[in-house]
Amino acid sequence: MMGTAAHGHARWVVTFSVILAIGCSTFVLPAGASVRATAIARARKVLIVKSDFPAGWTTSASDNSNDTPGNAQVAACLGVPVSVVNYNPPSAYSPNFNYASTDASVNDDVSVFPNEKTLTEQYSLFSSARTPACFAYAFNTPSVKTALEKQIGSGAVFGTATAKWLPKPNIGDQVSVLQLRVHFTTHAKSFVITLTMVTMVSKLVTAQLTFTTLDDLAVPATLVSHLESVTAQRLG
Repeated sequence: MMGTAAHGHARWVVTFSVILAIGCSTFVLPAGASVRATAIARARKVLIVKSDFPAGWTTSASDNSNDTPGNAQVAACLGVPVSVVNYNPPSAYSPNFNYASTDASVNDDVSVFPNEKTLTEQYSLFSSARTPACFAYAFNTPSVKTALEKQIGSGAVFGTATAKWLPKPNIGDQVSVLQLRVHFTTHAKSFVITLTMVTMVSKLVTAQLTFTTLDDLAVPATLVSHLESVTAQRLG
């Protein structure tokens, strides 16, 4: 059980997981909206839902933003056009699922792509050999740190970001698990936020589960495994 001070950072945990969603932006229906609307409906069928969670988990509204610091830096580091990182496919987003006793948060986004070429480009953002180093580089860039501090507010000061691969679950051939850890200081208190991003692919659709935790208090492994499995099943 976390102390009172840690509970005060619950909003930060959720906000941080949203603003670090590389390549994800609020969807706006353009011309040809019916085709995109059909794709979004397909994506929604894959999303995790409240009934996938045990008792004690609550929901809060998703808040996907076009203003995502770090996209240009990630693109430059990976050697791809920034348009690849900023690509805005038909997508659906789950609510944020929150567990008050540990300040853990889980969210999910699902995207549908028009062809294998575009899908491969997008999946490579989370599966390239350089992905961990490039994410860490982006979020250690002074301008990105400043932008994130302004978005979170409340006196946040970013420390060092690190990233690494984690072992892949046995749920399919195209799966990656990237962990990003960022040190914070606020009001003379230091803590660490960890994002674990599980990205999986099937039939021109990607699903990304993001598990966000505070000070190494992990989401139970059984729940992580369950959410990975139900997502893989819904992807088909």
